[in-house]
Amino acid sequence: MNARDRLIVALENDGEPDRVPSFVEGMMQEFKKNTIEKYEDDIGENDVVLVQGRDFTLFKFYKFDSFWLHEAPISWQRMSLDPESIIIPDNGKVNRFGHVKRLSSENSWKYQTGYLNTEELWKEWIDAGYFEISVNADWISGWQKGYRQAIGEHGIVPVPVTVCFEPIREAFDFGMFSHFYRKKPEFLKKLATLVTKPLLEVAKGWCDAGFEVVTWADDCAYKGRVMFPPSVFEDIVAPVYKTLNDYCHKRGVLTFFHSDGFTEPFFPGLIASGFDGIQSLEPTAGMDLKHLKEAWGDKVALIGNMDCSDLLPFGTTAQVAAATRKCLADAKAGGGYIFGPTTDITDSCKPENIKAMMDEFLKHASYK
Repeated sequence: MNARDRLIVALENDGEPDRVPSFVEGMMQEFKKNTIEKYEDDIGENDVVLVQGRDFTLFKFYKFDSFWLHEAPISWQRMSLDPESIIIPDNGKVNRFGHVKRLSSENSWKYQTGYLNTEELWKEWIDAGYFEISVNADWISGWQKGYRQAIGEHGIVPVPVTVCFEPIREAFDFGMFSHFYRKKPEFLKKLATLVTKPLLEVAKGWCDAGFEVVTWADDCAYKGRVMFPPSVFEDIVAPVYKTLNDYCHKRGVLTFFHSDGFTEPFFPGLIASGFDGIQSLEPTAGMDLKHLKEAWGDKVALIGNMDCSDLLPFGTTAQVAAATRKCLADAKAGGGYIFGPTTDITDSCKPENIKAMMDEFLKHASYK
């Protein structure tokens, strides 16, 4: 069974593939550099994966079955107003989505809060083209070839990902977002409806390109708690996902959801909206994989649970191997589990720990 087949069997959650598949969101640049410095002599010709001008070699070297492709077949159009002309105190600026960013001590722009805190501002920005997009037909045709090359020639599965409602939520100050979902939920539903149209173009483009698994992502939880009540999630956000998932499923494409944090309170809404899998499952946020398998494993595929905040950066290879075995012991049985780190492999992660994780995983992942 190849990487594509085992990933699909696991997401369909109807029996066991030949072994547990694996997935990784991505790898940060310093980690990639550290990997090359440490393992340059071990990276062979068969590990080289160049597809559509992108280099996916290190995913193949570490023997991951699948990974995120942070690309979509649309571009957000330039608006008729200029967000950068808005004066924000203390070295702030507003981006095209109404997010206020400030220059950090590391000299990078960091999200601080939202700017669009009134219906009047939203109307002005919507009229200026906030939700207007263009579709990139060349991207779609390129990936029609590129996806087949990735899964056929290289045996690795790119999974495209984009955010959905998160940019809308972040366009509000969080206190104002809370005010709107308590006092003006219909306005938030209007925004959710408006953002669904361009997202459907994303879904259509991904499906036209031939991708068979896609991710809809929205960070909506902290460690130990969610950002807003599950009732709000189910009333305002989940209908966006249902529309997107219904379209993908009609095209024969499977979907999974991503958010960091303690997302279990959202599981009923995510499952009802049609997701085939739920990814991240941060153990340090309170996501206990054994419990999740027992409570939800017959309803949705589970993806992730290897800690990237402490274990993979600072643990020993023995600790990493033990945690790998525990993930498999907790969720492997019966299928419906995809192994992997909870987040991107960060710059603080040690290459030897990622190698130890994947070596141990492959020793114990088989269902035979």
